[in-house]
Amino acid sequence: MTSKSNDNGRALEFSIVDYFQRNHPNTILSKNTLDDQKRDSIKFQNLSQDLKNRFRIAAKKFFIWYQSLNTNQKIIKIDRLRDSSGVVQDVEINGINFSIKHNHYALKHPRPYSLAKQCGFNSSSTEDITHRNDMKVVADAYRRNLNGIKKYNEDQQLLSQLYKNINQVCKNSIDKWCKQNPLIAVNFFNFIVGINFYKVIVSETDEVNVEIQDFLNIPKPQNLICGFDPQRSNYLNFSFNHNWIIDLRLHTASSTINTNPENQLSLKFDAQKISGSVKTYNI
Repeated sequence: MTSKSNDNGRALEFSIVDYFQRNHPNTILSKNTLDDQKRDSIKFQNLSQDLKNRFRIAAKKFFIWYQSLNTNQKIIKIDRLRDSSGVVQDVEINGINFSIKHNHYALKHPRPYSLAKQCGFNSSSTEDITHRNDMKVVADAYRRNLNGIKKYNEDQQLLSQLYKNINQVCKNSIDKWCKQNPLIAVNFFNFIVGINFYKVIVSETDEVNVEIQDFLNIPKPQNLICGFDPQRSNYLNFSFNHNWIIDLRLHTASSTINTNPENQLSLKFDAQKISGSVKTYNI
């Protein structure tokens, strides 16, 4: 996520919380939320007037929808969750979790090195150590062929081969773990999709559109198939047996290559739902 889109996302969160605070007489903000609101008020003020107005409209629509579901709440407690918490959700309102998105539908942005943990294995488990070692073999080979370049985009052919090798390692790990552990599918699905929250997506055409997706009661899968087409070198495809399909697009998280072999390469996935049933409200 770019700095601008990240700032806009935080400004949208600010706008929603601010609207609750201004329009519900008994809104209580946690200390984290008070700190975040103070920090992000500047981001909101730096928006164009048009985007400020759109975020205010979206906040009002969301507030009215929330009130229609919870008509008798005399006190509203709001907690904005930190990115470091590792959860999908951004805001918790009276125990209900919401993921707030501006103009994008991405599920999550996981790191390929942490795949074993994402599948439910403990940090420093045999599976975690083996996977990270396999990743290091690929990273070391990439660094040996840099020939003095400092940025990933200076050699697209080398970068494409890196993507292909990293995705092959991830597929090999997933395939092996699925044969050994029947919980891999549900563990990875719960991580990549998230559970027990609503996703609020604010998008813009001529009007301000607010789409709310219900991730509270999605059925859980029993198995998955990990697909990898070398012609799409930076994509992994996950097909779950309950008709969910998710693409993971591998890309760099930094423009500069860390040449220290003791450090990880800066890589992450962008997870997108290709198919899968979710109850949706357009407000």
